[in-house]
Amino acid sequence: SMGEDDRTIIRLSEAMYKKYGLRRVYYSAFFPVQETDVLPSESAPIWRRNRLYQADRLIAAYGMTTEELAPEGASFLERDVDPKTAFALRHMEFFPVEVNTAAYEALLRVPGIGLTGASRIMEARRLGRVTPEDFKRMRISLKHSVYFITFNGKYYGKYFGGLDQDSFYLRQRLASSAVRPEQLSLDFICN
Repeated sequence: SMGEDDRTIIRLSEAMYKKYGLRRVYYSAFFPVQETDVLPSESAPIWRRNRLYQADRLIAAYGMTTEELAPEGASFLERDVDPKTAFALRHMEFFPVEVNTAAYEALLRVPGIGLTGASRIMEARRLGRVTPEDFKRMRISLKHSVYFITFNGKYYGKYFGGLDQDSFYLRQRLASSAVRPEQLSLDFICN
C-alpha cells in the first residue's frame, strides 16, 4: 500500500463487497523494484497482508464489520493475534458464549469456531446438549475457543493453564500458542 492504514483498506473492501457484490478481494504486499523518490523504499511486511486476508474473510463470509475488526483509533491490525481473536479480547463483555443457547452469529465471533463448526454446533443442539466431548467428535478445536465459551453454564477455560477471563493474560496465552503471522500460508488464511 502507499501509506493507507489497515482500517482504510478494510473499510474500502467492505464497501466494495456491499456495493458491487464482489465475491473476493485480493491483496498483495508492496515490494520495491527500484529506488525512487515517490515510492517507499521498504517492503510491506508479509504478516500484514496475511492479517488483511484474515480480516477480509471475516467481513465477506462471517458478516463482521470494519468497526469490529479495526475500530476507530486502531489504524492497523494486530500482529500477535488474528483479527477475530483481537475482536474477542477487546470485547470480553460478550464472552463467554453459551454453546447450547447462543445464536449462530454469536458462535461465529468465537475464536476457533468457524463457519463449519458453528453449523455443526447448531445441528448437534437439535439432538441434545453439546459438551466438550462433542466438540472433539465434531472436530472443533478447543485450543482457542475454550476461553470464550461455556458448556451448560460451565467454563472450562480456567483448566487450561489456570487462566481467567483477564484479556491481558489471555492475550499472552493466545499469542504464544499462535502460528507466527509471517509463517502463515495463503491456503491457511483463506480456508
